[in-house]
Amino acid sequence: MWPEDELYEQWKHAGADERPAIKGKLAGYVRKHLQKAILAKYGIWDEDVIQNAAIAVIEHIEEFEGRDGAVFSTWSHQIALHKAVDEIDRRTRERERLVSMNALLENGEAGWDPPDPLCLNPAARIDYERNLGRLTQAQRQVWDLDQEGHTEKEISERLGITVSAVDSRLRRARKELQKK
Repeated sequence: MWPEDELYEQWKHAGADERPAIKGKLAGYVRKHLQKAILAKYGIWDEDVIQNAAIAVIEHIEEFEGRDGAVFSTWSHQIALHKAVDEIDRRTRERERLVSMNALLENGEAGWDPPDPLCLNPAARIDYERNLGRLTQAQRQVWDLDQEGHTEKEISERLGITVSAVDSRLRRARKELQKK
């Protein structure tokens, strides 16, 4: 059993006055474990990603149910990996936007604000428009909100679905939009 699993058990059975201290210890172990997991899986050693993942685990600790023999360390590991993927996706979108803006500046068209990065390539734009029509209504809703800059959490709250459902719909939409 991992130390965080033992601490979780202590936290679960502790009184309200003992829980904050145990939560603090648990946060330290979770952070240490998440650093290794995120680095091994994604090659990211980013304090912000690790801190945000640890915060998400601690904030949602009461949601862990331990059904079907699930252990806390596995649950927290999955949250961390999802946070890392969200950050990778966010950074990728930001990098794509910067590349598009740089291309505009180099072409002397700085006053024009493109609706999306694909508009610079006419062939890609045609594929993109065609593929937008192939998205399901659910995928299109999530895609449009994502393109407006909303986070997955904001989209899930707005549509009344889980963050994992938002993530799944976005992945499927991206896959569909990449088709030639």
